[in-house]
Amino acid sequence: MRSYGGKALVAAIVLALGACASPPGAADTIVVYSAQEQALAQAWARGFTTDTGIEVILRDGADLALADRLIAEGAETPADAFLTENAPALDLVADAGLLADLDRATLDQVPSRYRPPSGRWIGVAVRTPAFVYDTAELSQAELPAGLLELAQPQWQGRWGAGFFGADFQAVVTGLLAARGPELTRTWLRGVRANATSVLDPQQAVADGIMAGGVISHDDWTGPGRTALHPFPDATATVSGGAVLRAGEQQRAAQRFLAFVAGPQGQTILRASTSAKYPVIAAPMPSDPRLGALDPALATRLMTEAGLLPAAPPR
Repeated sequence: MRSYGGKALVAAIVLALGACASPPGAADTIVVYSAQEQALAQAWARGFTTDTGIEVILRDGADLALADRLIAEGAETPADAFLTENAPALDLVADAGLLADLDRATLDQVPSRYRPPSGRWIGVAVRTPAFVYDTAELSQAELPAGLLELAQPQWQGRWGAGFFGADFQAVVTGLLAARGPELTRTWLRGVRANATSVLDPQQAVADGIMAGGVISHDDWTGPGRTALHPFPDATATVSGGAVLRAGEQQRAAQRFLAFVAGPQGQTILRASTSAKYPVIAAPMPSDPRLGALDPALATRLMTEAGLLPAAPPR
C-alpha cells in the first residue's frame, strides 16, 4: 500500500533502447511523472521507445506527492505526461487547470466509463478494492458481504486500512461518487470506530496484527496465510494518464498516452506481472460518474470522521 504523500521521488530512469531514429523535427525525449508500478511503467516506456524512437524519462513517486509537485511547479514543470495508480490525483491536477485536452482518437480507444467527460485524462488500467484476510482467523462464512459491512459493529477492532494512502482515499472517493455524501459520512464514522490505521494492511494481516484489511486487488502478494476476498458492492478504481498543458513535448506526450491505452500498451499490461486489468474488456464496471469524482470532499469527510488530521501531511 502506498502511503499518503509517501515515497520520495527517485532519480530519473532513462530508458534508451537505440530504436529507430525519430522523424526530422520530432521530439526525441519525454518526461513522465509516474506513480505506476515501476516494472509496468518501464515496460510501457520500452514499448513506446521501440515503436517510436522517443525515449522516456520516468520520474517515480506516489500519486498524491506527484500531484502536489505538479501543482507546485505549475507552468514550470518539466513533465510532459502523468501516470497514476488512482484517479483522484488526476482530478486534483485537472482542477488546477494543468491538464491538456487529449486527442479524440486517444479518448475513443477507452470505454467512456473509464474516462471523465472533460476529456482531460483517460483510464489506462483498472483496479478493484478487496479484503485481504488471515485464513486462520476468518472462515469463508465470516467474510464481509461487502465494503459497507465493515462499518457494522461486528467488525470493530478486526480490520485495518491505510487511511493516509492514495489507494484507500480512492475507495472513499468512489463511494462518495456512487452513493453520495451522507452514506459516505455514515460509513466513515463506522470505519473510525472499527478500523486501525496502518501503513501496509496486507503486512499487518500477515503478521497477525489484525484479521483483515482493505487493499487494491493488484497489491496482494500472498504473504503468509493470507487470502483475497472481493467486495461485490465496491466499484473499480481507475489508474489513469494525462498530458500536461505546460509540457514542451505535447505531440510526443499525446502519442505516449495513445500507446499506453491502445492495443500495444494494453497487450503489455496483460503480459506484465501486474495484476491490474486492462481498460479494454475489464471485468467490472467503474463508477459511471467519473466526472463527478471529488477527492477534496472525500478528504474533508475523512477529516470530519477523524481518519485524517485537520492538516494532513502532504
